[in-house]
Amino acid sequence: MDIVALDCDLDDFYQAFAPVWQKPLLPAPGRHRRRACRLSPSEIMALVVALQTSHGRTFQPFYRQEVCRSWRAEFPYLVSYQRLIECWPSVLVPLAAYLHTRRGVTHGIAFVDRLPLPVCHNRRIAGHKVFAGLAPRAKSSRDWFYGFKLPFIINEQGE
Repeated sequence: MDIVALDCDLDDFYQAFAPVWQKPLLPAPGRHRRRACRLSPSEIMALVVALQTSHGRTFQPFYRQEVCRSWRAEFPYLVSYQRLIECWPSVLVPLAAYLHTRRGVTHGIAFVDRLPLPVCHNRRIAGHKVFAGLAPRAKSSRDWFYGFKLPFIINEQGE
């Protein structure tokens, strides 16, 4: 998979999607600190998609062993794993919209499945605070995990 092409495609999508998505949002009451992440939203989405195309089981070893070591040139402003996980909820809606636009047209048989998106190791579930109200504990075909399930549909042309 070409990570640069994926990042460019995601960046083009996000530039068109963000103004439409953020326009009707109401501001949260009170004062909130909105610290910007050094990684752009399209880069965060590219890392999530790259995890699903790799053979990694969870995001943390994938990020620390593959991204931080091998992809420094592609992502010059890498942040710590903890900071990346804190920025991750802000791109879930754009990522879902992007994946929805890349859906192919089904003419016959379609295969439906769900990929697990674990956010932490099972031993760290009690201390995990970022997705505390959002992520459930679920079971995949391999094991129990704490995170999300990413549904996908593949048609007979492989789209």
